[in-house]
Amino acid sequence: MSVNLKIDLDFNQVKNIIDQLPFDEQEKLAEYLDDKTLFAQWSRVKEELKDIPVTFEEITEEVEAVREKMYREGSRVRKCNRK
Repeated sequence: MSVNLKIDLDFNQVKNIIDQLPFDEQEKLAEYLDDKTLFAQWSRVKEELKDIPVTFEEITEEVEAVREKMYREGSRVRKCNRK
């Protein structure tokens, strides 16, 4: 026997439920939401930048500048170990 149930929850109620989850479950949920929204975010960025010409060399120079700054400041990027 299966039962379908619909519950109307507002954003704060959902946040409160998430706060009750164990940390590893919260991480899984965060990964799920990242995966679910990443394509839409990327599409929006591409659309906003479509009329701004940029070369691969310019991108590479910017990446290297950011890496150098992070290295000088001792910053580390968190490595993501998604499965």
